[in-house]
Amino acid sequence: MNKKELSLYGEHVETMRSRYDKIMDEFGISEIVIASGVIDYYFADDRPVVFKSTPHFAHWCPLEGPGHLLQVCKNKKPKLIFFSPNDYWDLAPTADGKPWLKNFDVQLETELANRFNHFIESSSTPWFIGSDSQIPTNYSVNDEKLTKALDWNRSFKTPWEVHCIRTANKIAAAGHLRSKELFVESQSSEFDILMEFCVATGYASHELPYNPIIAFDEHAATLHYEQKLKIKKATTLLIDAGVNYYGYASDITRTHLTTNKRESIQRRVISEKAHQVFSNLLTKLNQFQIKFISEIGPGDSYVDLHKETCLAIYEILSQEKIILSCPEEEAWKYAAVRPFFPHGLGHMLGIQVHDVSGKQQNMNGAMFNPNESFPTLRNYRTVEVGNVFTIEPGIYFIENLLEELKSKHEEIKIDWELVAELIPLGGIRIEDNVYVGENGTENLTRSFLP
Repeated sequence: MNKKELSLYGEHVETMRSRYDKIMDEFGISEIVIASGVIDYYFADDRPVVFKSTPHFAHWCPLEGPGHLLQVCKNKKPKLIFFSPNDYWDLAPTADGKPWLKNFDVQLETELANRFNHFIESSSTPWFIGSDSQIPTNYSVNDEKLTKALDWNRSFKTPWEVHCIRTANKIAAAGHLRSKELFVESQSSEFDILMEFCVATGYASHELPYNPIIAFDEHAATLHYEQKLKIKKATTLLIDAGVNYYGYASDITRTHLTTNKRESIQRRVISEKAHQVFSNLLTKLNQFQIKFISEIGPGDSYVDLHKETCLAIYEILSQEKIILSCPEEEAWKYAAVRPFFPHGLGHMLGIQVHDVSGKQQNMNGAMFNPNESFPTLRNYRTVEVGNVFTIEPGIYFIENLLEELKSKHEEIKIDWELVAELIPLGGIRIEDNVYVGENGTENLTRSFLP
């Protein structure tokens, strides 16, 4: 961390202490112990799963690796049990190069079994968060009401957290720009683009916050496509990829279209008409997304934002004469759009890519009832200052969903011949990361990536 970051991080820790003190007052407790987590293994294998810290631990502390413990007590400097085993199999973490540790009472521990001995002054029933193989029996483990209260606080980002997400956007943007260059100019494969994204950002693939989606043509119609083929001829690229910065993720999607026409990766012919319509869809959806984000502010209902997006996509599809006619009621328009835009508008973003509390009503843990009209929404809340979330409208040509629309809704008239021509191009998604601050809404992505 540089000097500015150390200052932001110190302020973040103080904010965390204040928030935890208030929660402990409300719950009538005096101590919370949070574990970084333990190593897990694949079934019947001695190979470990890639480790990720417990999110509540990472919210406090960017220390990587398993076995660490953090003790938070009211009105005290948090105590960090820094686990650094004497090990020759794996590289143990050290305190070197971590000036941010000054915010904690750090106690080094080399023996896994001794870590909880550092809490001999604990209250009779300490509250524990995380997973660990050696939790003392008198601890209250993962109380749901407590974790919901802490989850709620995580949706209000401190300046440190916003800085980390903004920086993660800047780094990921370099990977996206390189990916576009490779696709448009040299026609690299999905696999090649993944490799170059990692080189451009300086991250190994296992260090990324999620497995990037790098989808050519029809593959873009599989929303969570994770394969990376080595076929190099394609007309469209949908790339959904981000990086971590001190534990905070960026989550960015762009869609690109080559100027020359060819057959798709599934050897379907891409017509001149389909190419032009898809290009128009891409331009219009991108323009809508930029303007839409600039108008988001505190008090907006996330459900209403999703509805507005559906109606905007309806207009785009109508302008391109994909939807020919439909009853005027909004419910019918939502039904017409749903197969083309089957996922939610976005999600909370932070330590976890799909961050927590999007369906919580309040700190007490009350949850919104499922929205039957929009079952794929991840966020039902009202936008508030401090929130960071994604906005990711899309238009896809997913064959089974389109067949369902065709069979169920005769009232909705679609140019099915044009749709059949568009299917080889897969789909479009444009995703940016958004911060709602006291001085307005900031698109954390567009400063670095057009």
